[in-house]
Amino acid sequence: MQVQVHMPDSPEPDTSAARRWAVYGALVAAVLAVLLAAYWATAVSIAAIWMRSETYAHGFFILPISGFLVWRRRGALARITPRIQWLGLLGVVAAVLLWLAGDAAEVLGAKQFAVVALIPAVTWALLGTQVVWAIAFPLVFLVFAVPWGQFLVPDLQDFTAWFSVRGLELTGIPVFWEGRMITIPAGDFEVAEACSGIRYVIASLALGCLYAYITYRGPWKRLAFIALALIVPILANGLRAYGIIMIAHWSDMGLATGVDHLIYGWVFFGVVMLILFWIGSLWADRPGVPEDPALRAGQVRATGSASLAVVTLLVLGLGVAGPVAAAWTDALQRQLETRVALPSANGGWQGPMAPVSPWEPGFQGHDVTRHRLYRQEGDAAAVQVLVIHYRWERQGAELVNEQNRLQGEQWHRVAATTRQPALAGGNNIGV
Repeated sequence: MQVQVHMPDSPEPDTSAARRWAVYGALVAAVLAVLLAAYWATAVSIAAIWMRSETYAHGFFILPISGFLVWRRRGALARITPRIQWLGLLGVVAAVLLWLAGDAAEVLGAKQFAVVALIPAVTWALLGTQVVWAIAFPLVFLVFAVPWGQFLVPDLQDFTAWFSVRGLELTGIPVFWEGRMITIPAGDFEVAEACSGIRYVIASLALGCLYAYITYRGPWKRLAFIALALIVPILANGLRAYGIIMIAHWSDMGLATGVDHLIYGWVFFGVVMLILFWIGSLWADRPGVPEDPALRAGQVRATGSASLAVVTLLVLGLGVAGPVAAAWTDALQRQLETRVALPSANGGWQGPMAPVSPWEPGFQGHDVTRHRLYRQEGDAAAVQVLVIHYRWERQGAELVNEQNRLQGEQWHRVAATTRQPALAGGNNIGV
């Protein structure tokens, strides 16, 4: 007796899905390359800050890490059919409008955020909501590529000074505290910008978000660890500053007064992060946790080539509209001529005359400066008027710049207050 056994055909790989992903992936890469060329100056400004500032040197690793995280999701992405999403065009428009607003005000941070925001916006428009949802964290993680957080420096300086002074008081060391200046019998200390801990906070927050994403699945665990990653370095930096002052006190200012205190700071920060990760590992999720059910959705209807071409052209057109509009408005602005002149004194006042004090705020790149003195006849009352004018703002010469300082280099901030000086007629004005 002869028995015939029919073996089932081995399943063939879904080559159509692979080809579709290859086409869509190449299209997204091409569109982003065109937009990178259009916003090249802004992209270069991001890399320049990475290179010159230790605070943002981690930016070099953000794009590779995001790319690796997307690659880890390749299994989930393979089960999703990419398709266009018309609402994604609103994301592109929002990013372009943000860039134009930043360009008009010469706020470089807004322009940098806008350029990075174009990446998820283009992904959403060309690949669809399901794809964006599947790689949501790698796309959001790109925010750490933007050099942001400088606005936190003054508050961090104030907290570090307060924490250090409270620690010294508890230790029983006599201390005189004036703003960010701390004086003990051994010497004087200033909580400068480099001591604010901003670099520790940003680095810890980026590492904390990455660790929480990889280690946990539940949103509450992730949020709890991210909160720890934000709070712990702030407290640790206060403890670091207090420890440096104590080391200088015990060594009679022989240690921790120069570059070595920065080295101590990084070593201390590394130890703190290791402890933080060890604590986080105590409630880590077990491997093999099921994926989010939202990512198990079946394939959706494919997009026609005509619609894909239309959306692609719209994305490109809307994207490059930003630099084109900025170039046009800049050309109109340069045709305008402005004159800056101070009025002559009247009503019992004399001036304008040369100022008595050489003080000026530390503003950079301005085109015109007018600094004059007005004095009241027969009285000691005098008013100095300083006008700093930017004829047209450009990179390196803008009013809103983190390098600009109201107090100049010869002054340091000791306090902030709000007062209501009385003016003639009984009116008050807030200062």
